Amino acid sequence: MTPAGDTEMANAQLVAYTGQTAEELKNWPEKIHPEDRALVAEGWRRALEAGNSYDGEERIRRADGVYRWFHSRGLPMLDTDGRIIRWYVLLTDIEDRKRAEKALCASELNFRLVVHSIPGLLCTNTAAGEVELLNQTLLNYTGKPLEELKNWQTIVHPGDLPAVTSLWAWSVETGHPFDVDVRVRRADGAYRWFHCRGLPLRDNDDRIIRWYNLLTDIEDRIQAEESLRTSERELNLIIETIPALVWRARPDGQLDYVNRRVLHYTGATPEALARDGWTEYLHPDDFEPTVLTRLRLRPTRCIPEDRRNSA
Repeated sequence: MTPAGDTEMANAQLVAYTGQTAEELKNWPEKIHPEDRALVAEGWRRALEAGNSYDGEERIRRADGVYRWFHSRGLPMLDTDGRIIRWYVLLTDIEDRKRAEKALCASELNFRLVVHSIPGLLCTNTAAGEVELLNQTLLNYTGKPLEELKNWQTIVHPGDLPAVTSLWAWSVETGHPFDVDVRVRRADGAYRWFHCRGLPLRDNDDRIIRWYNLLTDIEDRIQAEESLRTSERELNLIIETIPALVWRARPDGQLDYVNRRVLHYTGATPEALARDGWTEYLHPDDFEPTVLTRLRLRPTRCIPEDRRNSA
């Protein structure tokens, strides 16, 4: 191009692409996509006025009317006095790159839509373990922005922090899945139990490129388990304190539990009772009727004969 920016010469590739001669290409703005013309014209105006290089991306119409993306790079040629005597412009086809970028953007958008719609707390981390992305559910739960949650240790219960930090560091170092139950602070300051499961994403060379961590609320389960343990402790306390001999057996009749009063009364150990059975401690006169009654109960689901007959 001339110092004023008029087309001077076009190589065979450009002529073949546009289907126009160098003379016809002097009106080059017509070959640029209408949506890009204003931006390209302004860029060239600044370059010509300042004598600086031009660098831009625009869509250029092919001979068949199809537009393709090009990277346009214009450099001024100076004489010995530093005056511009010519411009050289190189147009590089970047259509495939643009399509790939568009596909990547669409894929990233779909990924974010999926992440933010999952009904659980989801976090993605870099290969080094640093927080990369948090879904909206996690942000809403904690009431904190992404920047603050990059230091994720601040929302972990102090009692769980040492073990969780150590286990996460081990998973990042070895690539083993991360699996732990941890209490996470809610926006109102309350802690709830979550099961955290982290899995690594690997490339074709088996290198970890990202971690996905899903936190599932298990507070209700933990509360139910604690209630069950409390109930079992209370039941055990009652069984151990009532003034009676209490034993429990499996369906085959094998003893698997006796209270302390049984041990004190018989003087036997739990191991001996499990080995010898409770019939060893029956009076000889009571042995046969007791065993027969027990045998009758087993196939009738423990409903005595007199009750079955009355029913």
